[in-house]
Amino acid sequence: MAATWLWIFRCSVHALLVVCLTLHADQVDNHLQEYTRGLADELWALLSGQDANRAHALELYTTDDSIAHVHQVVENYFLVPDVALGRFRVARCTTDDASDMGMPCPALRLQHSLTAPLQIQRYYELRRANESSWPVGLRYDSPVEASRAFFDALISMELSLRLESRPPRRALALSHPSPEYTNWNVSFAYDLTAQGQIHGAMVARRLLPSLTVAVAPSDFVVRYAVFIVLAIVYQVIHSSARSESSRSQVLELVHLCDTVPSRTNLVTILAHLYSVEPWFTVVSCMNVATVAVSCQAWQYAGHLAYFEQLTLTFASICGVAWLSSLRYLHANARFYILGLTLRRGLPRVVQFLLGVGPLFVGYVLFGTVVFGSQVPRFQGLTTTATTLFAIANGDEVRLTFDSLAATPVLGQVYLYSYIMLFTYVVLMVCIGIIEDAFFSSAFPTLWKQPKGDAGLSAETWARIRRLVEDETQLEAPHFAAVQAAILDRVRTRLPDDDAEAKSH
Repeated sequence: MAATWLWIFRCSVHALLVVCLTLHADQVDNHLQEYTRGLADELWALLSGQDANRAHALELYTTDDSIAHVHQVVENYFLVPDVALGRFRVARCTTDDASDMGMPCPALRLQHSLTAPLQIQRYYELRRANESSWPVGLRYDSPVEASRAFFDALISMELSLRLESRPPRRALALSHPSPEYTNWNVSFAYDLTAQGQIHGAMVARRLLPSLTVAVAPSDFVVRYAVFIVLAIVYQVIHSSARSESSRSQVLELVHLCDTVPSRTNLVTILAHLYSVEPWFTVVSCMNVATVAVSCQAWQYAGHLAYFEQLTLTFASICGVAWLSSLRYLHANARFYILGLTLRRGLPRVVQFLLGVGPLFVGYVLFGTVVFGSQVPRFQGLTTTATTLFAIANGDEVRLTFDSLAATPVLGQVYLYSYIMLFTYVVLMVCIGIIEDAFFSSAFPTLWKQPKGDAGLSAETWARIRRLVEDETQLEAPHFAAVQAAILDRVRTRLPDDDAEAKSH
């Protein structure tokens, strides 16, 4: 009875921890991302003057366009607080001071190639309405020969801009009326390694806040304390429950370690460690990570309510918390049908795909070498692999056929053979393997079983058990106490041949 209540209490603590982590992730997302979603698009449109696109990239083909674009970005940067619908602050850079309002002026980093092996970097601090702060090759009044020599020696350049944004007003702002701003570093990178064109891209990164809040908020302090308490309590309960239910397994493991070391015994020990309770390591890592992240968040709770990011660690904790909930569904196979299907079908799918892998790599290499110089969809191994994977799943098949119109015969043969092989054969085989695993897991009595899986009769099992017990008494009499429990568990895992014989 006590074990049952302990199990119920452990499930309740785990469910409470999962629900709290989920609600916290949802509230943090709504609290912060409402003004960070689309902010990169907004900055791209404000600074570059172009329509928002997903890649935030552009291509320049002339020196005049390149010079005009860089100047336009810097000029738009100083105009952002006056013309933008959102609330922004930028560095004025109208004096000779190195910074303004704690923010540096726009910085330009140039990488030149003087000779083949020698490269040099130069840095420029760009000021408002000050043409002399620019490099000679990027000035509006520079001669054509100077601009040409500048771009011929240039490998790459990067324009870094610092600004601050204010989130929309919320009910929380009533208790903290002072404006809070978030620092952003916007970088425009220009790559000049391609012949005849410049590839430009913008990246916006969020930095630490400016800490201009008058009163340090403490919204999430109590919440982080609850996370720490729940994680510690859950770990203590989980460890105590495991220690009570695994004494026989520990004795068995000690006996295995006392035997003569050999390859077979080492493999047995590793398999035993995995089969004792594989969820213990997962749950322990989740609890330790929860405590660590909560302590880190608690340390910066003074301004974390306005800045916190859903880091990889916190996202992993939420995912593992929900994943570890599957362990409570093992009691009923119908609730755990996905796990049983993957356990039986995934190894065979992986083995089959490993056999198909060389053929897929061959198609990738062939497509990259033959069509890469003409078709953007096949430029590079990664791009070609992505294109072929999308085609195998029925995505943009007609567009890919049209893109290979320059080589009609070879392109048609290449795509037709790939589609017939991977779409009609490889995918169908994978579906068949998973289907077989599903039906054998969901309907084990109705699904056909291999002949080699026939169960042992009661007489045969009794004889095997008697022989094992006799040998154990001779070789390891101290191990006989736990041998009976081990043999009982082995017997439950073997199919019963008597029921099948009676049905016939």
